Amino acid sequence: MAKSRITPEKYSGTTQVEHFGKLLNELSKLGTVISTSFGPLGRLKFLQTSQGGHVTVTSSSKRILNQLPPGHPVMHIIISAVREHLARFDDGGLFLIQLTINLITSASRLSIPNHSIIACYEFILKCCIDFFQSDTCPCRINVDISSIKTMLAFMKSILCTKPTCTLNDSEISHLSLLLIKGFVNAIPSPTSQEQFSLQECIQFIHCYGESASESKLLDGILIDNSFTLRNDRDSYANKFQFLRLPDNTIRVILFNISLAGDPEDSLPENITLIATKDDRSLKLSSIAMERFRRLIEILKANHVGFVGCQKCVHPTFKLALETNGIFVCDRLSILNIGKLLKSDTLKVQWKKYFNYRYHLEG
Repeated sequence: MAKSRITPEKYSGTTQVEHFGKLLNELSKLGTVISTSFGPLGRLKFLQTSQGGHVTVTSSSKRILNQLPPGHPVMHIIISAVREHLARFDDGGLFLIQLTINLITSASRLSIPNHSIIACYEFILKCCIDFFQSDTCPCRINVDISSIKTMLAFMKSILCTKPTCTLNDSEISHLSLLLIKGFVNAIPSPTSQEQFSLQECIQFIHCYGESASESKLLDGILIDNSFTLRNDRDSYANKFQFLRLPDNTIRVILFNISLAGDPEDSLPENITLIATKDDRSLKLSSIAMERFRRLIEILKANHVGFVGCQKCVHPTFKLALETNGIFVCDRLSILNIGKLLKSDTLKVQWKKYFNYRYHLEG
């Protein structure tokens, strides 16, 4: 018989050791970054890819993990597990990464089979869970949320531990009080059947360049209206007369299609844009304007005073709506759409809140 040309590959223990050594090296580098970011004495990190580009300054575990390049498969597993933890609990990411790295590196220095180490870790994990869930656990502290003093101390301890916190005592007290008010206002009534979600009830809007003492808690929806084409938008907003219902509220209608006259995403029947010969600007055709006029009549008949659109609204159509007392706000973000869908009527407060954002009370 002819000899087989297939030669079985010999097992190489050196390759396995090299791969494991590479993993330990990557874990050591990640552990250094995490340990120096952890706690009140943690330092900020300037993160940038080797190809250059955007620089991120942070000590947050979520931001650090988003900037990490792809590496060893075990690193992918650790990062994915921490991201799932942050998505569920939204805290403790740095501690979890540091604990995981310490467990792996400590196990690598032991002359014990891997299955024995896994069994020991599973047993220790069960003991820790039972300990933390017991009533005698000293780590569990009963917090009286009805005590303003206790809640203020709790919020200040969170804000002051951030490495980037450069706030003075008055600003920290002001922000702590706002956060407590927002938390209390977000708690549903005992008779409410809605599922409580703090992230859906409270929206944080960052306003760069403003003082922390200027922060406000607004009950309602804050909509960015910086895309308006008017130069006199402040005086115009104060003089605008909304089309209102008899009870002085404003009826709302939302569009998830474009109102810019796009053929592929428009009102029923085709709406086109044509270019005039005398200039290069695009204007709505007479057919399109007739469609919009009929739509305006329907909105006026139903006392609609606020039109929201996820996409763009043609300036001609926007001007026609505002002439009839119907205010238009286009390019609405996904953060605003969910709230507006739950609001049948609105009360509008025209105030300038940080870079032309206007407040709507549902």
